[in-house]
Amino acid sequence: MGTILFVAVHKGPYLSIAPLQAEFESKKVLFLVEGPAKEACRAGGQAYWELSKVVQQCGTIDQFLKTQTVQAIITGTSDGLPEGNIEEQAVIAAVDMGISLFVIEDFPGNYRHRPGTKLDGLFVEDEMTRDVHASCGVPPELIYCAGNPRYDGLHAVDREALRVGTRARLALGDEQVILWAGQPEAARSFDAFARLVPCLVQAGVTVLFKAHPRDRLYREGAYRPLLSGIRQVKDVTDERETAGLCCAADLVITQFSSVGVEAGYLGTPALYVLFDDLGKAYLRQHKGYEIVPWVERGCAFAMDSKSEMHNVIVTALFNEEARSQVRDNFSRWYGTRPLGAQAVGTIIRQILN
Repeated sequence: MGTILFVAVHKGPYLSIAPLQAEFESKKVLFLVEGPAKEACRAGGQAYWELSKVVQQCGTIDQFLKTQTVQAIITGTSDGLPEGNIEEQAVIAAVDMGISLFVIEDFPGNYRHRPGTKLDGLFVEDEMTRDVHASCGVPPELIYCAGNPRYDGLHAVDREALRVGTRARLALGDEQVILWAGQPEAARSFDAFARLVPCLVQAGVTVLFKAHPRDRLYREGAYRPLLSGIRQVKDVTDERETAGLCCAADLVITQFSSVGVEAGYLGTPALYVLFDDLGKAYLRQHKGYEIVPWVERGCAFAMDSKSEMHNVIVTALFNEEARSQVRDNFSRWYGTRPLGAQAVGTIIRQILN
């Protein structure tokens, strides 16, 4: 009986592959993780291997795969990693040893295809991403569109109860609340938020500010002057779980953080801030597109360099007809699909069999 090996470095990719463990109950399952994924494993009480342990006990990843009789590797798509990271090493080992390889893309465009890479299945969140990867050499027949397993648990969340509880815990009253979800690209994230601050002040809303854990500028204190200019602001960067924050907020604003997607599943509209020289430029360079699928589908609000920023924020916060349309579109496109882990697991089992 072969072993299924899960590999990830960042937390988002780990959250996208971890729910698949239950789909392989008849097989042995192992986790090979580093970085934030290792911390998430440890926090959840999940047993895991890390590279230092692999090297100490087996010498190489190839030997580790052989010793553990690994039949298939399921890897995430951590973005911005240095050469030689464990996700990359796992892919190379799969090619060398003829092991089946499946990739779960945690955010559209994160997968980087290399010529000669072995691939038995690439799982993406939206059909719009298919052309992006096909243009980079991925055979279209190997691309499967399925719900992302990381969002499966959100379907069962009692949104109203979580909203009431989180608002009480954070001492929020009846005021309108915006959640800002930052990203690890420090300079772009900082500049985008800085441009929004005057509009947020003008709107008179309470701001829940959540920097990305890997945001260097936040750690260096660069945001303090900006936050001090907002009358009602709470720094919630240290909050580990984002579901409660999404429910407590009336609007989630981000460049393109997956927190915006999480908000959509929880019924909170999201506004993607895609300035031409910031968010759009990054997406174009690193993901292969300029507009995230949720905006293209009408499932979220959007702001770019030509937008009247204050008007967009007011519409996204107070226009109930527009907000309802965004919610309905998100539910129709993404909320009614089968659970991601079940859909992905079924396809992988069929391929392996």
